[in-house]
Order: sequence, then C-alpha cells, then structure tokens
Amino acid sequence: MAYEGFELIANTAADIENPEKNLPRAYYAAVLTTIFIYVLVAAVAVANLTYEEVEKYSDYALAVAAKPFLGDFGFILIGIAALLSTSSAINATLYGGARVSYLVAKTGALPQEFSRKIWKHGTEGLLILGIVSMIFAIVYNIQNISIAGSLGFLIIFAAVNYVNFRLYKETRSNRWISFVAFLLCLFSIVVLIGYNAKHDPQNLHSSLVVLALTFLFELFYRSFTSIRLQTHIDPRLRVREKFLRAHHIFLQPVLKILKNIFTDLEAYEVMRTSSIELYLVSRGDHRRIKKEFFDHLNKALKHKSEKFVHLHILSPDQKEQIPPQSSKIRL
Repeated sequence: MAYEGFELIANTAADIENPEKNLPRAYYAAVLTTIFIYVLVAAVAVANLTYEEVEKYSDYALAVAAKPFLGDFGFILIGIAALLSTSSAINATLYGGARVSYLVAKTGALPQEFSRKIWKHGTEGLLILGIVSMIFAIVYNIQNISIAGSLGFLIIFAAVNYVNFRLYKETRSNRWISFVAFLLCLFSIVVLIGYNAKHDPQNLHSSLVVLALTFLFELFYRSFTSIRLQTHIDPRLRVREKFLRAHHIFLQPVLKILKNIFTDLEAYEVMRTSSIELYLVSRGDHRRIKKEFFDHLNKALKHKSEKFVHLHILSPDQKEQIPPQSSKIRL
C-alpha cells in the first residue's frame, strides 16, 4: 500500500502535452522520490530506535523516533503531521474514487445512481463510498483494511498488465515487460495470501468479504439489467482514436489547402502511441501556417486537435531536425 497512487498519473494522459514522454517521466520521478523519502524515514527511525522499540511502538514509531532530538514537541509535531497526512490521503482517495465511480457509472459498469449529481459538484457515488468506508473502518482493524487494499491493487495491476500483454499491438508497447509484471503480480498475490493464511488468517477476512460482495454484485447487476459497457467514457478519447485510425483522411485535405497557399510546403509524419508528430517544411509565415492548419483540422474534426497532433514548422534549412524514422506525406 505504501507505494500506491502513482498509477493515477495515467488519468492525466488526455490533458497533458506529449504524454509519450511526460507520462514515463512522471512515473519514474514519483516512484524514485517516494523511495528516497521512505529510505530516509526508515534510516531515521532505525537510527533512533531499537528493533524492540519499533515493534512496541509500531503504530506511532516515527513520533517516538523524533523525541531524541526534538523532545515532546517532536512527538506532537509528527503526530499532527500524521493526522494531516492521513486526512489528505482519505480526502484524495474518496474524491478520486468518487470520480472514478462517476465515470464508470457513465459507461454502464455501475448503476446510474453513482453518477447522479447532488449538492453542487458532489455525486451519490461519493456518499456511498464514504458510508462503505466508514463501515469498514468500524468493523475491521487497519491491518485488515490494508491487506484488502493491497490485494485489490495487485489483482487490478495483474489484470491491466495481462490486458496490455494481449493488446500490445494497439498500445505499441513491449508485451514481455507486461507479461513479467503480470507474473510478478500473481506471485505477490500468492505470497500475500499464503503469508497471512499461515500467520494470521483473520487478516484475510475483509479481503474475502470484498471479493465475494464484488463478484455477487457484478453477477446480479449483469444478470438482471440490460445495461452494457460503452466503448469510451471520455468523448475526447473517441475523437482521438477516430483520428489516429484514419488520420490521412483528415490530414490530406487540410494539407492540400495549405499546399495551395504555400506552394513549397512539404509534410512528414511520425506516428506515436496516442498522437502524431507532424513536420511541415516551408519558407512561408510559420504562424500563419500553424493557424491555418489547426483552423481547418479542428473544423473537420469538430474538436480541438492540438493535444494529439504535435505540429513542428521548419524552414528548408532546418530539415535535418526531422527524425529519420519519419515518412513523407504525398501532397
């Protein structure tokens, strides 16, 4: 559970510039920063406490570790910081979960009540998640809930990696990295269940309850309703996929219009996973070329295309900047 949250970075893919480069950077930066902080925290705790003390004060070991050099003030300070951190995590998880449930409900995977708006920007999904979370917090201890969360994340990660292994051509990824990750997730699931089944079977109780209720809900919801999943939950993704699958149908007319205005125009393209790098070469006014291009393309798509068409306008003497893997577009 300690490293959970970084996968939510993927939710920003439709809104950030050049996701092929920026998303991996964000992932690596998030994980490495987390590792660095955790190692520092662990080093401080181990340097100030014995193993017996860490085990004795396991619920607030960091607060105890702060006492040797900050005294009672350090103990109180770490305690307050822990409360603020926990509150922030709960708030982010609840609202993030509510947003996900809202989007999933829009596709038909959950009842429409989860997407119903109530009181300003809130949804019924937020209230339902909040109530269920409070019930679990009251009924089960923190270790039960932590194990249930870890097991749930591992199952989701295993499923996502397996799907990417099967759809590697569509995602243009290395299928064997996903397959190894899938196997490691399965191994981790077996270790997590096996360890707790051997040492403290009660810790698996909440996990079994969640899995059973989820399975039964899905079974009954699919069996007694006619609602089926939609292909897309975000209309922007539908437009982007439509364009990428048949981009020449949209690009050729636009580029021919530009060719009539700028007779020396040349066009080159590089296909990315979720976008196109387009290189236009001309001696004409670069600002006007850019404006004309996006005005015509956005009109054809009836949607803004700047997020998935990365336009580079070069002079003839800058053609060496065009990547060697690019292909020329016939105009």
